[in-house]
Amino acid sequence: MNAANKNITLLFESERSALYAVPEFTAEQRAQYFTLTEKELELALNRKSLSAQIHFVLQLAYFKATKAFYRIQWVDTDPEDCQFILGQYFPNQSWDRCEISKYEFYA
Repeated sequence: MNAANKNITLLFESERSALYAVPEFTAEQRAQYFTLTEKELELALNRKSLSAQIHFVLQLAYFKATKAFYRIQWVDTDPEDCQFILGQYFPNQSWDRCEISKYEFYA
C-alpha cells in the first residue's frame, strides 16, 4: 500500500454529492417543498431576523425533501430558492445575508 494513499474511496464525488449535498430543486419542487402550512409559517416568523427566518424555511424544505439537516452557508444555497422564499413570504423586504448563529441553527 502506498503511504500517500492510505484512505479508501468508497463513493465517487457524484454519489457523495447526491447523498450529502444541499438538494437542488426544480421550479415545481420549489413550489412543493417551500409551501408552508400556517403552523410552519408561524414558526418561521418567530425567528429573530429575516436571515434566520429564511434559513428556517430552507432547512424545513430540505428536510421535507431529504430527511436530513444541513449546516448551510449562504454560498451553498441556490439563489432561486432564496428569491422564491422572499417573494412568497417576505415580499418588499430587503435582505442582507447574515451569518446564522449556532443557537438559530439548532433552534
